[in-house]
Amino acid sequence: MPEEQLDDEGKRVALAKKEMYAAEKKYQALIEKRDEYNAEAERVKAERDALNQKKKELMQQIESLKKEKREFAEKLALHKKKRDEMNAKARELVGLRKDKRGRIRKNLEEEVKGLEEEIAALDRKQQTTSLPLEEEREVIARIKQKTEELKQLKTILGEQENLISEVKTLDEMITNLFNEANKEHAEVVVLSAQVKEYNEKIKSIVDEISHVIAEANKKHEEYTGLKAKATECHLKAREMREKIITTRRELKMEEIEAERIIEEHNDNVRKKLMDEKIYDEFAEKSIEELLKKGKINIGTK
Repeated sequence: MPEEQLDDEGKRVALAKKEMYAAEKKYQALIEKRDEYNAEAERVKAERDALNQKKKELMQQIESLKKEKREFAEKLALHKKKRDEMNAKARELVGLRKDKRGRIRKNLEEEVKGLEEEIAALDRKQQTTSLPLEEEREVIARIKQKTEELKQLKTILGEQENLISEVKTLDEMITNLFNEANKEHAEVVVLSAQVKEYNEKIKSIVDEISHVIAEANKKHEEYTGLKAKATECHLKAREMREKIITTRRELKMEEIEAERIIEEHNDNVRKKLMDEKIYDEFAEKSIEELLKKGKINIGTK
């Protein structure tokens, strides 16, 4: 019975060792897999962080470009304002010039000259021609009338000369204003092109940032996936470690039990052997005493 018990205990110990070896092997495999996932996760994290850093640098570039663009945009707005003010002033002067030109009578000098000639002719007629009294009165009246008309025309002519001078001045002012407005417009065109160039640069960087963000998000998803797998392996490894500890404890108990059974078996064997020795010694001693007393006689051949 003890031999059978010892044999069964040995089988249990061997099985426990086999299970523990398999568990340790699986535990080590899980640890290695966990470390692989963590290492891969760190690599992906570094790539993600590099992309985020690139995004940060690109954002700084955009801020710098926006600042420069604002400076050009402010200059552009200033030149546009000057151009528009000059064009508005020029158009205002064009309206004023049109009004003054409308007040200028054409051929006024010819009218004055013609009236002067008519008065001179009437004056000659009066001076050189013998006219009836009534007719002479009519000539004198006409001379007086024409002289008054001439006076008015000369007044108008003087005013008109001032108008013409003012119109010329307006022409010069309008020309200068339009010239200055054209210069401002040329600046507007140049600055508009520069602002447009900045907008294109900013748009290009914004597109690049969108791409970088998308890639960084992919890397982050990949990183979290790897960390989840690493955590899963870690939890399984921890469970396996607990199982190994439990198995070792059970194995230790099995070994202790096996040692106890062996020790008990050895004790029993020793006791049995000791009992047999005592019995043999007692039997031998009894025979010697019987021989001495002559109770028994051992014959020889």
